[in-house]
Amino acid sequence: MVKVKVFSPDVLIWRVVACAILCLKICSLSEGQDLSEQKVEETVQPIKIIVEKHTDGYVAYPLGLQGVVVGEGDTYEEALSDVKSAIRFHLETFGPDAFDTESQVLEAFVAEAGVAL
Repeated sequence: MVKVKVFSPDVLIWRVVACAILCLKICSLSEGQDLSEQKVEETVQPIKIIVEKHTDGYVAYPLGLQGVVVGEGDTYEEALSDVKSAIRFHLETFGPDAFDTESQVLEAFVAEAGVAL
């Protein structure tokens, strides 16, 4: 059986845009230069991630990043791994400016409220 991921149009558009930007970065390398030759500074930035449980699996997304970054999976761990990968790709594509430094998330809470219909 083949498993197919279905993304909302917004998520799909952002993934296509991110892929296009990455392609532009690769194409702009000097002739003969390998991606592995680029110097990469590795720093660890703590990011808060929301993981939601739905009837058909899990969805995860980070707080404090500009743009749309989403991960999904059949389990909590799969969704978390997928969103971490998406975050790395997002930051590689857009750089450190992707962090929303204007309104840094200090804490996140989940609350439930009754709403009259």
